[in-house]
Amino acid sequence: MVVGRGIGAFERAVRTVIESNWGRRLRGVSRVRPVLQQMLFESLEERRLLSISTAIYGPYSIDEGSTATFTLSASASNYIAGWSVDFGDGALPQWIESGQSGSDNRYVEHGYSDGNSSYSVTATAYESNDQRSNYGANDSYDDSTYGLASIYVQDVPMTVQFNAGGSTDEGAVYDVSLNVSDPGDDQVTQWTVDFGDGGSDTYQGGPAALHHIYPDGPNSYTVSASVHEDDGNTFNTSWTVTVNNVAPDFNLAGADHVAEGSTYSVHHVYNDPGEDTISGWTIDWGDGTGSDSISGNSSDEFTHVYADGPDEFDATFMAFDEDGQYTFTKHVIVENVDPEPTLGGVDWTAPNSYYTVSADGGVDPGDDTPVSWTIDWGDGSSPQTFNVGNRDLKTFSHYYSSENIYTIQAMMTDEDGSFSAPAERVIVSTSPPSPSIGGN
Repeated sequence: MVVGRGIGAFERAVRTVIESNWGRRLRGVSRVRPVLQQMLFESLEERRLLSISTAIYGPYSIDEGSTATFTLSASASNYIAGWSVDFGDGALPQWIESGQSGSDNRYVEHGYSDGNSSYSVTATAYESNDQRSNYGANDSYDDSTYGLASIYVQDVPMTVQFNAGGSTDEGAVYDVSLNVSDPGDDQVTQWTVDFGDGGSDTYQGGPAALHHIYPDGPNSYTVSASVHEDDGNTFNTSWTVTVNNVAPDFNLAGADHVAEGSTYSVHHVYNDPGEDTISGWTIDWGDGTGSDSISGNSSDEFTHVYADGPDEFDATFMAFDEDGQYTFTKHVIVENVDPEPTLGGVDWTAPNSYYTVSADGGVDPGDDTPVSWTIDWGDGSSPQTFNVGNRDLKTFSHYYSSENIYTIQAMMTDEDGSFSAPAERVIVSTSPPSPSIGGN
């Protein structure tokens, strides 16, 4: 500002301002110029005392979940009280006390939790004309200035891991679980598993576990899975699962012993964890009679007659379904049943004559054949053996010479042993015995 020598309207106006604001009475215009010079000097000195400059430097970009380091730099004519740093991501500003005189250079760190965003970082430095024992964030200061920095936080794809077996049994529960990790704070919104056999399942949120049952094996399926997270990213993967066939479980229930000639029964209970259907059976009863072929699975009982005992057999049961054949055995003990032979004849015969008896092999539920009869005629003579080859009714004769009452005993022999017939009594006398008269 240049002040002229002459007294003019401007100088008079300046004098009025000086006198009213400074409370100083100026005598004459000659006092205006030095007063103006003093005012200008004091104003410049005040600005010099409060001069402060600030700068902030940081990385251009970082990954989410990482920590960014910023460099703060300030210079001032007096004391730098501290810094207030707003990192731009919604976190509360951070106050950093300084107290340095003239200049301050320092580092500050901050972690950014989520990506795909740009943030403006503001660092404000505060200047104080006086030195204090501490400087607080809420104190009043004489001057301040700020610096700006921009940082881009990049999204980092989350790590997705599915936990699932490479094989499972038909009819069993197949579990698929999900593990995820993310350096940021991204969350799974939903995940879906297509199990490859027409079944699929979706879980809202995550992680957790999904369950599936493959109804039939053997088979192989491609399992496809996708994960969606809140940043809009989708992760896809697939793997192969082998479904094993499980042999059906058969419970064969039958007696361990059976009499020859009787009907032997075996009941079966069938259970298959898969969706297989029995198409037929082949049964070899083990006794050489051949095999029985049964179509379908409508009956739960199998029967057979073992013709002869004693003997032991291993019956073999073979079932067929879409996946193959399954063999089971049952040990059976066939017990012999004793026949019941009988003798028959008249009660009396004369001495010195032949007496005839009829021999019946009786009923045998087995297919045994009588081999011989041995008869003790009861008169002291040696027992007689008669060879036979069938079960037909036979007659045998003996010559009695003396009168007496004789008891005849007979034994029939077949492949299984010898079996006695009930004894028969005969009276040998010159005259027949008198008939008994019954009555009261």
